[in-house]
This record gives sequence, C-alpha cells and structure tokens, in this order.
Amino acid sequence: MNDVLKQEEIDELLSKEDSDSIVDQDPAFPREYDFSIQPGLLQHRFYKIEKIYERFMRKAKVSLLSIMKKTIELNAKPMTLVNGKDFLSALSVPTNINILKLNPLKGNAIICFDACLVYTLVENYFGGDGKIHGNIERRNFTLTEYRIIDRVLKIILQDLNTAWEEVHTVKYEPSSKESDPNMITWIQPHEFFLIKKIRVELEGGGGDIIFALPVSMLDPIKSKLENNSESTEKMQNNDAWMAALQYEILEASVDIGCILAKKKIKIKDVVNFKSDDIIPIEISDISLLKINGIPVYDVKFGTHEGNYAVKIVGKFDRK
Repeated sequence: MNDVLKQEEIDELLSKEDSDSIVDQDPAFPREYDFSIQPGLLQHRFYKIEKIYERFMRKAKVSLLSIMKKTIELNAKPMTLVNGKDFLSALSVPTNINILKLNPLKGNAIICFDACLVYTLVENYFGGDGKIHGNIERRNFTLTEYRIIDRVLKIILQDLNTAWEEVHTVKYEPSSKESDPNMITWIQPHEFFLIKKIRVELEGGGGDIIFALPVSMLDPIKSKLENNSESTEKMQNNDAWMAALQYEILEASVDIGCILAKKKIKIKDVVNFKSDDIIPIEISDISLLKINGIPVYDVKFGTHEGNYAVKIVGKFDRK
C-alpha cells in the first residue's frame, strides 16, 4: 500500500493550515476575553500581594547582603497575569526553576532565577568581578551553581514567609527543581499565574527573579488580598452621610394624635344629629397615641398644670 501523499493532497493540507492561521490572526474574529485580568481590577484584587513583595524586597536586600558581602539593588516590575503556556514559553533554557509548596494553600508556586542572575551570583559569591565569561546559552548549571542558588533560595523563602505574616500565615517549602521549562508538564495552558519580576543588580551584572503564583491557589484567601482602602473610604463617607441624615430626621416635625374614645353609631342616627345633642361615651383607662397615623405609645388621659394632657405608659404592643 502506498502511504506517500500526492502533491495535490499536500497542497490542500498546506492551504487549509494557512486558512486557519489567517482566521486566527483576523482582528474581526471573535476571541474569549477574561474581564478579571484587566489591569485596574488586577491591582484591586491582589493589592496585598504587591504589598507582600514590597516588604519582601526590604528584607531581602539586607539578607542577601549578608551572604554576598556586596551591595545589591532590587527593582520590581509591575505585577502581571499570564496563562501557564505563555509563562513557560517566556522562560529561556537554562533557567533555575524551583517548584514550591505554599502551605497550607493548595497547588504549586514557582520561583525562577534566570541564567544571567545565577552566573552573576556565583561569580560574586566567590569574590569574582560578577561578569559572565563565555556563552551561557544551553549550558546546564553545575552542582556548585545549584548549591549557591539553593542557599540564596533558602534566604528568599525565609523573607517571603515573614512578608506574608501580615496577610496570611504561609510556609514556602521546596518541592522540586528544573532547568528546562519544557520539562514542566503539570501546568495547564489556561491556568493563570500572578507574575512578579524583581531585577537583581550586583557588581558586574544581574538578572531577574520571577515569582509565579497560580490564581487558583489564592482563591481561598482572596478576600484578604483585595484593596480595602476604597471600601474603608466609602464607609467613612457613609458614616458622615448617616450622621447628617440622622440629624435631619430628628429635627423633622411630625403630627401626633390620641383617640380618647370610640363609639359605634348607626347612620340613621348620625343624619339626625342636631345642635345640643349629647353623645354618651366611655373613656378607657389606656388610650393610643399615634405619630403620623402610626400607633406608637399607650397613654393615660388627664390634666397637667391646668391643661389637658396624656401620660406615656409604655410602647404600643403590636401583638
């Protein structure tokens, strides 16, 4: 049996592939859009994560200085939301990729050291000029480089745990490591990660530390991560508005009335009423005081300082 495709069949397949790519690139072609990844909404939903990284940077600058014995500058880039496929494809080979548990949260966090940073840290650690010598492309890390990065990672995790304390108690624990992003297969293409890049500058060079947190991991504590300053401001504004409203309500005038007696009379008697007719009534011990027509208090009828008056007995029981 001949399994070789004819030229006409090959041309047809190529034509179909080109047609599909044109549809994908067509700006008029409908695509899914996740409203949760808008920049403004991202800053609101994960406001406390940014604050965690700010606290981490202040501590890490001192901690890294203690082992490197050289001045280190840390500069953060804005946090972004990236799906798993794009996150992995952006990593070069080799990259020191550390997969970590973030107990008690479920899932895996990732901390990456790019190759330039690894080589610069190792050079500075051993007293070198920090400059990279030779071609770093595709070269795997040595055991010595792994040991130095593991020491740096240990300090970073300690500072991260401390930085998280004001929001939620967590503990970073190393799980595994890779140097080739293609070897990480557990990340789903449509799983979104919060990405934070921090540029580390040392003598002779530097590189990026990349922190990646899956959004699904943060769902159980999302209420703790939001920016509550806006809601606090709204509450303060509401308190002022409520105070003004309460003042206006208390200063408002209302009509009060009290029915001292009731009597049922037939209509034929009412139409025959004439001047000087007397209608016998009985005044009950307890009467009802109404405010704007609504029963509010039980009262007693009497006089006070020569004027007719009612005395409040208690609140009206609606039962």
